Amino acid sequence: MGYLTVTSGSSGGSQQRHYVDGEAGQGSLIKTTFPPEILRHNISDDELEMFANTSRDGLSDSFWGCFGGALAALPAAIPAIHSAYFSDMHVAMTGIQQVEVLISTSLLCVSIAIKLIDKKKGSTTSALIKKIRARNKS
Repeated sequence: MGYLTVTSGSSGGSQQRHYVDGEAGQGSLIKTTFPPEILRHNISDDELEMFANTSRDGLSDSFWGCFGGALAALPAAIPAIHSAYFSDMHVAMTGIQQVEVLISTSLLCVSIAIKLIDKKKGSTTSALIKKIRARNKS
């Protein structure tokens, strides 16, 4: 099994051509390209902190919207749950009461899920910030 690498420069960056099982012009051709330049950015510690505390993805807004909706539905859902399960005389919930309980419970579950996703994403951001701070100072 043969393997040949040909490296050449082009206007868009360097290119490598790999030929497997043959010479140039034979076998399978695998192309690997590289960018002409890799940019690194200098960032101050204040800008890094602003990056850590800035949320641009809307998860925070979605969390507060769902959590607020769940809290808004609670005043109607609590008496329905109490009368159906906790009072001395159990009264079956009407269809509207069941919908109110479903809305409140669903919105609460969605807000918890959003918070967990946001926390996971925040840990990814924290890891990136640690990596940036750990760069060699030159």
